[in-house]
Amino acid sequence: MLRSVGRIVWVAIAFMIAVIAGIAALGLIGLERVTAAMHSEPQSTGELGHWADIAYLVIGASQWTTVLSIVPALLAIVVGELARIRTLIYWVAAGGLAAVATPVLNGFATSQSNLVLPPVAMLQILATAGFAAGVVYWALAGRRS
Repeated sequence: MLRSVGRIVWVAIAFMIAVIAGIAALGLIGLERVTAAMHSEPQSTGELGHWADIAYLVIGASQWTTVLSIVPALLAIVVGELARIRTLIYWVAAGGLAAVATPVLNGFATSQSNLVLPPVAMLQILATAGFAAGVVYWALAGRRS
């Protein structure tokens, strides 16, 4: 019993550390893209507005966004822990999919008729941040599921 409670506490702590790592990766990658957009490099023209939207999403200014951003990650953790999946591939893929699912679910929750997705480059950056979070979670808790 005590071991199960300890595992639940450790999973929660590992999840929070993984979220912080994902946000840090998103910030570092995003900082490079925002800096390039501010200096008008041709590869990132028009992305600055999308970064403002992502910053708004990360801050959690919307109630739906906050709720929906945690659901995919928690679902991946529950499935991985209950199935006792220990492979790095699962945790990295689950982290990337959970990060990409956040703006998609936010689009479903906020738009009535048209689903507006961020550009592909934005989804790639979100996936990379999710991959980083997945690696951190695997290193802390996932490999001992």
